[in-house]
Amino acid sequence: MVEVQSPACVSCGVVLSDATRTYCDDCLLERRQEVLPSFSSSGPEALVRMRRDGRDPISRPEAKKRVGQANTRRREEAATRDAAHARPDAEIFRREILPGLAKVSLGALMRATGLSKRYVWLIRRSGYVPHPRHWEALRALAGPR
Repeated sequence: MVEVQSPACVSCGVVLSDATRTYCDDCLLERRQEVLPSFSSSGPEALVRMRRDGRDPISRPEAKKRVGQANTRRREEAATRDAAHARPDAEIFRREILPGLAKVSLGALMRATGLSKRYVWLIRRSGYVPHPRHWEALRALAGPR
């Protein structure tokens, strides 16, 4: 009879209950901190190299089409919301919602709004005020004030 070994963390050797994992929870946090800087810079660096070599991925027709469709959809959403509601004062967003977003991850902001990483970073970091159609989703993430 062949004995099946339980999977173990590749870093510390602790037995894992989930066979799809390679790191335990503690080691996974450490691993993420190790690789995050290089991972975060690798995408932008690759984009710079591609553009330098004349291969800008956004210049491909299929990419331009997707960007155009997304922009059209966002403009339509904004116009629909603006037709039905008066635009609130931006100071309300800055006072009631923005402070609560300081500790919300960019990923959570992106998932809640559908906005790009750069855009949600600008909101959180620079106090940029997004279109009011996003305020309720952001308010829910920010928590009570």
